Amino acid sequence: MGIAFYGIVALLIVIVAFIIIRSSIKESKEQEDAGEHLTVEQIVEHYGDRLTSSNFLWGIWHDRHSIKNSELIVKDNEGGCVGIITHYKIPKGNVSRRIELYNHLYECVTNGITSKVSSLIDCEDNEVVMTCDHKTNSEIFYQGESVVEKYTLEHNSIVEDFQSIKVGEEEIGRLISMNDFKCDAVVLDLPIEEIGLPERLFILANMAKGVG
Repeated sequence: MGIAFYGIVALLIVIVAFIIIRSSIKESKEQEDAGEHLTVEQIVEHYGDRLTSSNFLWGIWHDRHSIKNSELIVKDNEGGCVGIITHYKIPKGNVSRRIELYNHLYECVTNGITSKVSSLIDCEDNEVVMTCDHKTNSEIFYQGESVVEKYTLEHNSIVEDFQSIKVGEEEIGRLISMNDFKCDAVVLDLPIEEIGLPERLFILANMAKGVG
């Protein structure tokens, strides 16, 4: 009697887990489909009051919740694709992400098994462009391999739909989750022209998992 009872309970747990996983995959697919149909005009119309300049990027997730590698397709304020960030579900050695833009490749390399620091490596000359120290409530970005702090990406409260990018206490930009569109996407509003495209994509590659 006891064995049969526990067998039934185990079966029910498997069925419930299957239903939850299937529902999650369906919801993820619906979010991706919604993101595919987003336009720049919709983003500007909806977030216009919150965008500090026309120089913004936005990204749409593909296969984020599948067992395959996931990709963030990054577009500019005219809707053109400027980069693709690939997140490896199983890291390739110490490489956890790849950034591709204009046929130029970068890799995000973890600096050791127990390290919380990752580096943005230019695959052409192996130069360390930036490093990122992954803290509990923030990501701190440094110039090259130095200890010169450039800016911090703060993980805001879960009730907020954005993360702040700050220099000291001054907010210079935001990562905004496009929850209002019910899709798996994010807007990077960062008007500082001196921050180049590889750096911007590195910020997107290191954003908190709850955003987007």
